[in-house]
Formats: sequence, structure tokens, C-alpha cells
Amino acid sequence: MKKNHAFTLIELLVVISIIALLLSVILPSLGKAKAAAKAVICRSNLKQWGLVWYIYLEDHNNKFPWGNYGNKDIGQTPEMGSWPTALGAYYDQIEEFRFCPAATKTDAPRSFRAYDVTAADDSVSWHASGSYGINEWVHHPTRNVDKGAPFWGTNSVPQAGRGPLMAESNWWKIKLPRPDNPPPPFADYGSDEYGDIPYRGLARACVDRHNSKCNILFMDSSVRPVDLKKLWVLPWHKGWVPNPEIYNRDFWPEWMQSMKNP
Repeated sequence: MKKNHAFTLIELLVVISIIALLLSVILPSLGKAKAAAKAVICRSNLKQWGLVWYIYLEDHNNKFPWGNYGNKDIGQTPEMGSWPTALGAYYDQIEEFRFCPAATKTDAPRSFRAYDVTAADDSVSWHASGSYGINEWVHHPTRNVDKGAPFWGTNSVPQAGRGPLMAESNWWKIKLPRPDNPPPPFADYGSDEYGDIPYRGLARACVDRHNSKCNILFMDSSVRPVDLKKLWVLPWHKGWVPNPEIYNRDFWPEWMQSMKNP
């Protein structure tokens, strides 16, 4: 008489329970590993940008482009000085390292989405997409009206290792960040280009893509992750003095209150 080697119902339930238990242990670890890998790729992208900037600065006497601060009287337009245009020839418009892998490429600017914008007016006409933005204070202004403003202008400064050049952002430029810029009210907030007027400046870089950290390229070409609250103590411009309000719990929105203090 043949023996029946089929699993009993109880044995099947035990096997299924063990598999479910193993998955409950493994899947969170896989999720963390995947998130960590995205953060590493993001930092690698910014290191590539550091090399591009290094070559550009070598060719331009260590002076940054003039951004939106060109002088039309001598033929320097904002389009010529914007970083997507200024750097275009230096990285051959390679798409891969314009995007953090934690940011998608198709929607309006939000923390976990990349920007895709075409600017077109009487002075600027170009297309830009990505998930990193320039610190506008690094520019080298050419107009007299900008004299005295705390622009860095060059990377030949003692604070180059602490001064942000580019950072993860929900728009292509981090609009003249200031110490009193409020943080965004929630993690996936849009930029002022879409009507959110108060939340510009530092709010554009305050994006929680990597476990409460923002990857930043500094003016000395170094790259490192920075706790989101510490964005408010970095020297974004030459005269930066941290706002004392950042040490008050009420300054931070609810989604940031449990994060590491600056």
C-alpha cells in the first residue's frame, strides 16, 4: 500500500506562517537597503556635478556664473548666466546625474518629485529638468545694483567647505535663501513657482528624501548629507548669521519637530 506524502492542511498553514514571518523580517530590511542605495547614488550624482563645476571654475578664474544677475548692456543675459546654460557644454546634457533616484522625473516640483520646467520670456528661454538646485548666493553678479549683496561670487574663500553650491531641491534654483526663511509646513510641499509664495529660499532644499537628510554639494567640491534642521546654520551667503528662532521648537512644523536639532 502506497503511503500518502501530501502535506496536511496543518503542515501547509505552518509553512505559510513561517514564510510570512520571514517576509515580515526581510522586507523592511530590503526597503532600508534600497533607500540607502538611492542616497548613495544621489551623493554620487552630486560628486559628478562637483567635477563639472571644478572644470567650469578652472575655465572662469574661479568665478561662478552670474545667474539671473546679468548685465544686458554688455550682452550678459540671465539665460547666458543660468547654470543649466553655463554648464551645458561641460556635461553634454547627460540626464542620469540630473536626478536623485528618490525623485521621479515627471511632475510639478514637490519634495519627492523632480522639476521639469521651460522658462520663456523676453530674456530667458531654455528647458531644465532634474532634482538639484543651485544656491543663488554663489553667483558672481555683474550689475552695479548687486554690489554690497552677500554673494559668494567665487569658490576661493575660506568657507568653501561649508558653503552650499548645489543641493537637493524641488526647483532648479534655491532662491536667495535667508536665515529667517520658514520651513515648509509638510514634507511634500511645492515651491513658490506654483503659488506657495512664503515657502521659497531654504524651504526648497528642505526635502525629506533620505531619512531626514539633504545631500549637498559644497563649494570645495565635497558632498555630504546634512540634517534638515541644520540647513538653517550653513553659510549660504557671506553674511550668514543663524536665526535664533531655529532653536525654539515652535519654529518647526510638526513633521520636523522630532528631527535632530541644529
